[in-house]
Amino acid sequence: MMLFLMSFIIGGTICLIFQILIMRFEASPERMIVVCFIAGAALTPSGFTLALSAVAPGIASQVTDAGKAIVLTTDALLSAGVPALFSVLGLMAFLILLGIIAGMIRSLITKK
Repeated sequence: MMLFLMSFIIGGTICLIFQILIMRFEASPERMIVVCFIAGAALTPSGFTLALSAVAPGIASQVTDAGKAIVLTTDALLSAGVPALFSVLGLMAFLILLGIIAGMIRSLITKK
């Protein structure tokens, strides 16, 4: 019973913090998701999310998993060497370019 109470309190606090950020900065939900991922990635190496998951395992798993994914992927990419880094950066540049082209096509199609 105490585990559920702590998860409820910690989850409610996290929601309150992000709701205040949304209201204060008038941020979109997409931007807040990015902020959550960055917070998870920043707090994972410090051990904060591990301590949080010990107190409320259900709540912390979302932030911890997102943070671990970002940290472990970045670490693996940096330890793989320069060719792997350029491969990933090239893929990212291609996907960004593809998004820009798709946006331009959509704007031409929906133009009235």
